[in-house]
Amino acid sequence: MSIKKLDTRDLLADALLELLKEKSFESVTVEDIINKCGASRPTFYRHFKDKYDLMDWIYLRHANKFNEYRDTAGYKFLLFQSASYLKELQDYFTSIIKFHGQNSFEEFLFSYIFNYYKEHIIEKAGADQLTDDVLFSLKMYTAGLVYLTSEWLNSGLKESPEKISQIEYDNMPKALKELLE
Repeated sequence: MSIKKLDTRDLLADALLELLKEKSFESVTVEDIINKCGASRPTFYRHFKDKYDLMDWIYLRHANKFNEYRDTAGYKFLLFQSASYLKELQDYFTSIIKFHGQNSFEEFLFSYIFNYYKEHIIEKAGADQLTDDVLFSLKMYTAGLVYLTSEWLNSGLKESPEKISQIEYDNMPKALKELLE
């Protein structure tokens, strides 16, 4: 039986997750993170540029796995997978969503979702760029997704991942649905 060696990034992420059970994201330092998992400062900076980069990576390590389902399962399934992951790490995401401003999770999430959809629309359309109308619809939809996600997390995730992802999917502009599916 082989034992899987933990990735250093996973150890750092687990340390941050543990620290957030004790204090707010704003008060956690890189020093706290490395002390919690026994890593060195150079090791931390070899993998992440700062604690915000680590914060984003925790979402990305699972979000990037969803990409393999994009063409077969559709965007409704991806929205459900994302909501399920947020629910799975509810304490973590509820903690980091409270941090606002530059490098906030909301800022990261907007950029990630916007670019994710933009790349796939361009790829499917075989275009070099989006039209102004599609770009506007995508910005509005992404802003709505981020706002809804923030509200959902701040309310204690009262709705199920199934319900929240259905709401997100139902409110996707028709033009975006047609371009994505």
